[in-house]
Formats: sequence, C-alpha cells, structure tokens
Amino acid sequence: MSLAAPIIRSGLGSESNIVIQGYLLKKGRTFDQWKRKYYILRSHCIWYYNSSKDDKLLGQISVLGASIAIVNKYKDRQFVFSVLVGGSLRYFSATSIDEMGRWVKAIESEAKKD
Repeated sequence: MSLAAPIIRSGLGSESNIVIQGYLLKKGRTFDQWKRKYYILRSHCIWYYNSSKDDKLLGQISVLGASIAIVNKYKDRQFVFSVLVGGSLRYFSATSIDEMGRWVKAIESEAKKD
C-alpha cells in the first residue's frame, strides 16, 4: 500500500476492527518536539492522522514483532512508552498512566498476533 496518496479512513475496514484509538503525543525522530496526532490500532498497524475527524492518513507503523517498553518519564514528559520495530524506536506519551497502560497492552497483543 502506497502512503503517497491520501487514504480514506472509512475504506480501511469496519470500526469493529479497531483495538484502541485516541490522541497521543509522539516524539519527533530528529528533534525533541512532541506532536499530537490521532492514532488507531488495528490489524497489526498503528494508523495516524492529524485529528479524529481527518480522513487523510499521515502514515502507519507495523507493530508485528515490536518490542514495547514503559519509559514512564522522558525528560519533561510523563506516561511515556516506546515501540521498537525494525530497528526504529518511537516514543509516545499518553495523558494518564491508565491510558498508557491500555495502549501498551493493546500494542503488545497486536505485536504477537500472526
């Protein structure tokens, strides 16, 4: 699937395939900037958008075989967890410890599925 063309979210499958969804902050790979995006975990992938109302897919991250770790605090951010997949390490920040726990559990579950 090419990410060059916008993908309409409604074409990705039914809402029942969604494992978890919501806003998270993601640390930029180059700079220490945290950006708020809307994430949907389904079918072994994290799909992300600018907002919950946006239909333009910004990207996707496969979580098959991923290693997930609770960082809890990263510099000035709390409730941080990391996802390592394919040599790429990404940091996410949730709004609460409970939300972080739900995301970590959901991603770990999807990472192990065949």
